Amino acid sequence: DTAWGGGLGDNGHFLFIGPIDQTSAFWSVSYLSETPCEPKHVGTMSEAKIEQVLLGAEQRLRPFGEPIPTLFKETLHSSIAVKQRQRHGAHHESWFSDFYR
Repeated sequence: DTAWGGGLGDNGHFLFIGPIDQTSAFWSVSYLSETPCEPKHVGTMSEAKIEQVLLGAEQRLRPFGEPIPTLFKETLHSSIAVKQRQRHGAHHESWFSDFYR
């Protein structure tokens, strides 16, 4: 088994997608921010917060078009998390989730 994936970047926003099998993939959205988000573990967010995270990710990557909106629409909500920030000069935020289709 070989782990691989691909990325798209534009204007300080980055999407990484890595397939898990024929119908699912891991995805991660990263962006630069002066204001860090509070990390949230899988299973600790309300449905409203999950929708907010997905909407934010979709808005950041809107210039790429399909299949990005479908990726977020089909995401398994119970897999959403907000990752601990990593410092790279400015604050670097990441959101990540598994995508099941």
